Amino acid sequence: SCCHPLFGETCRRATGISGDGNANGRVELRDFAILQRRCFGTDPVMFGCEPFDADCNCHVDHDDLADFVSGMDGPGAP
Repeated sequence: SCCHPLFGETCRRATGISGDGNANGRVELRDFAILQRRCFGTDPVMFGCEPFDADCNCHVDHDDLADFVSGMDGPGAP
């Protein structure tokens, strides 16, 4: 399923944190591994990749990657 912001739907995130792919409350290199292996370039967003669709436009792209990097706060954060 996909989020549709025009219809008032929001992205499903287990922790409410954009980019937290493993739902541990942090955005870190482990999440980047999930993003890189399974989610980047998916259209529509595949199940399990919703945390990486930061702008909730139903695909994971360069804009979402930039949001992910700026939100990193766990081990390995820039």
